[in-house]
Amino acid sequence: MITNPDEYLSRSDKWFVGGGTAALWAPCFPLHLDTLGFWDYGYYLDQKLPHIFTITVLDEQLNTINFNVIERVWRPSSLSQKFVAEDLSIVENKLLTPTNVFVSQMDIVNNGSKDRYCHFIMWTKLDRRPPKPMPIRLTYPFDYEGLIYTNPEITNNSAVFSQEEIHTNSECNYRVWYALGAKEKLNSYTINLCENFHMSLGSLEDQPLWVVTPFPEKIYGGKFKDETIPEKPFSEFGSIYIGLHYTIDLQHDFHNYTWFACSVSHDKDKCLNNLEDLQDKNPLELSRQNWRDFFNSVPSFECSDPYITKYYWYRWYGLKLNMINVGQNYHKHPIIYEGIGERDGGWFRHHISYSAQCHMIECSWMHDPSVAKGSLLGLLSNIHENGAIPGGVGFKGKTDDWFIYHANYAKGILQIYQIHPDVQFFEQIYEPLTKYAKYFDRQRDPEGSGLYDVIQQYETGQEYNARYLFAEENADRDVTFRLKGVDATTYIYELKKLLAFMAQALGKKEESEKWATEAEKIKENMLKFMWNPEEQFFFDVKPENFEPSNVKAAVCFYPFMTDIVDSHHLGAIRKHLLNPEEFWTPYPVPTLSRDHPFFNPEAEWKGVRKYCPWNGRVWPMTNSHICDALAQTAYYMDTSLKIKTAQFLSKFIRMMFYRENPESPNCYEHYNPLTGCPSSYRGVDDYMHSWVVDLIIRYIAGFQPQTENVVVLDPLPLNLEYFTLNNLLYKGHKIKITWRKEKIDQEKEGLCLYINSKLTAQRKQLEKIIVKINND
Repeated sequence: MITNPDEYLSRSDKWFVGGGTAALWAPCFPLHLDTLGFWDYGYYLDQKLPHIFTITVLDEQLNTINFNVIERVWRPSSLSQKFVAEDLSIVENKLLTPTNVFVSQMDIVNNGSKDRYCHFIMWTKLDRRPPKPMPIRLTYPFDYEGLIYTNPEITNNSAVFSQEEIHTNSECNYRVWYALGAKEKLNSYTINLCENFHMSLGSLEDQPLWVVTPFPEKIYGGKFKDETIPEKPFSEFGSIYIGLHYTIDLQHDFHNYTWFACSVSHDKDKCLNNLEDLQDKNPLELSRQNWRDFFNSVPSFECSDPYITKYYWYRWYGLKLNMINVGQNYHKHPIIYEGIGERDGGWFRHHISYSAQCHMIECSWMHDPSVAKGSLLGLLSNIHENGAIPGGVGFKGKTDDWFIYHANYAKGILQIYQIHPDVQFFEQIYEPLTKYAKYFDRQRDPEGSGLYDVIQQYETGQEYNARYLFAEENADRDVTFRLKGVDATTYIYELKKLLAFMAQALGKKEESEKWATEAEKIKENMLKFMWNPEEQFFFDVKPENFEPSNVKAAVCFYPFMTDIVDSHHLGAIRKHLLNPEEFWTPYPVPTLSRDHPFFNPEAEWKGVRKYCPWNGRVWPMTNSHICDALAQTAYYMDTSLKIKTAQFLSKFIRMMFYRENPESPNCYEHYNPLTGCPSSYRGVDDYMHSWVVDLIIRYIAGFQPQTENVVVLDPLPLNLEYFTLNNLLYKGHKIKITWRKEKIDQEKEGLCLYINSKLTAQRKQLEKIIVKINND
């Protein structure tokens, strides 16, 4: 039984830490992991923090002590590393508190025969350079020009300064405040401005090297001179070095506990207060309690398949890692960023509308639906005047109204309502969603066909796919075009069906009938123009004459998530999806059919490896859709497909492990459909761009939420020896589901459903169970 997911997820090949509020330390390809502190970059909200701090240890004669790392253990709450040198050992725990404080907590042991003392220099470097204007003006956040820093000051034994990211649109600028300090009393300090190194030295100045700092000369006599930068220095630009000096007495064979920390915030007072609040606390315990509380706030799951169990908890970790909850500016609601920041840019460090649909679905299972709802409200509260939902929202800015992502918001909204019924939520979102639907009718369907346009390759989140070349041969050159997209149209069909349901619940009968009529029109014309009965496939079409494309893209299976299809359309599944020569690859499904000339499993588009190609790679986002499409087909049209759905889900989850090692889950952007190799060349792991927890709960445990007051169980046949889903809150009731193929513990054999701790239904085999529940 898994009682501590934080410990259960521990491993030695990972380093990401976060508190689930605003700050994150997850550098791609870290260069200085074996260094005390946080020298590799981090993030606060959508701002990159270039160098946070490091610690250099000096002996009594002011010689540097060089440590080697001999042990590393990661868990969501901390990265623990053991450093050894001479007769000293340090166990450092790198962590982030829920108040956005980067902490290097140390247990220092003097293994020598005598007492001694050492100098601990906590330091950082700020590069103050003039901003470099972008040669081409692009929409926020791509108009970034540089960073500026305020002069550091010493306040309450802490070094305090701020950085400001400069954008062409000054309204998007904001300061991030830093406060550097430690558990120990500050002994001395120095703040010095130095000329930048010549280019011939390369990136030497960016390394945490004591010898390139001004500190060796400044600590003459065993103390710094408490210097600061003059009011009028020779030059305003250069490298600002901040050094904080502490001495620690180290008794032999004694554990000396201390910590060094950097608090970050967009509010100066909060920044200082959060650092000071640590003085009487144990930061490591704060971090572990933070993660315990989170894991206790979601349903628990385990089963006889180690991959499924591990991935269930790993996905919850990834969601927490990327959570944002600051309640200000453009982020008034709790949300989830799409992923970690890249080394060369931080687009994923935004509230991105394409991935928000996934976060709504996953977080609908949390006991508190605030994050699920916030993932939508955070977008709707920033909706453009023309009704477009912005493609990305940062802390103080959003993309222009011409850049959107197509997304299925309806699926997540309905599921939130099914699990946590709340008509007031409908009241909050009905009008902005109406505005959004009208935007699509007006801007993306001027013909009134009920079929909706994709106008550039990025707005589907699926660039470099052959489907766009049907509309415009230079579509991959970032030109605009018009293509009636199967995915875009399916999403609006689901939206209008949902609006009909919401309007009915809100007592708007005429509006409900109008939305239902419009949804029916979409369905009719998708079947008339997009379905090809000879090919048994849905295709994108041209707007001028509804000519169908011949490109078989994975998104063309999306109608099978809905009631658009019936048994007459099963040929698409059997002839194409399950065909090993098209989509049923060893690791299904590729985003483009294998028989297309542009198919490439190795992330290459026209001979060039790309960051985000959709011409044959397996994207977890697409797989989440396909799993739903295949499962819905199996449940409602052809039950013989349940086995194939179970196989698909099992392969999907196993793909997201390094070489199928059950102890090393991952979640990269895309994978090779033939080998399962991830896009590790990108360095972007823990990419929250799909839903998996939801698939495990709905199809493996079989719990399928409904709008009616019923519980429906219908697990897929994965041949599991056992599974347990517990601590699930559904319409105010606590649910537990167990499956035991044979008697192996105190649980009953067979499939059992418990509602509020009472055994409500039991079956000997995995079969469908429907039970009414009383909400009085």
